[in-house]
Amino acid sequence: MTEDSLFPDGFLIPISGLLAVVLAVLAGASAPAAFAGDIVGIAGVVVFGGGSIALMVFRYRHGKRREAAAEGGAGPDEE
Repeated sequence: MTEDSLFPDGFLIPISGLLAVVLAVLAGASAPAAFAGDIVGIAGVVVFGGGSIALMVFRYRHGKRREAAAEGGAGPDEE
């Protein structure tokens, strides 16, 4: 465990990936209700899809920081 991390190494990236997949599946399962014209269905697809994309971006950024830290260099946001 690194000093500046609340989670053990290797824990956050796989869990965020699994949550992104679950949210993407939920967005796909909500799509038929959205195509039927239900406003709540459209909101569900947008929320689940947006959450999935946000988790994928978080996973990508965290992975890049972790790779940079493992190489001993500065992270993408650090100089």
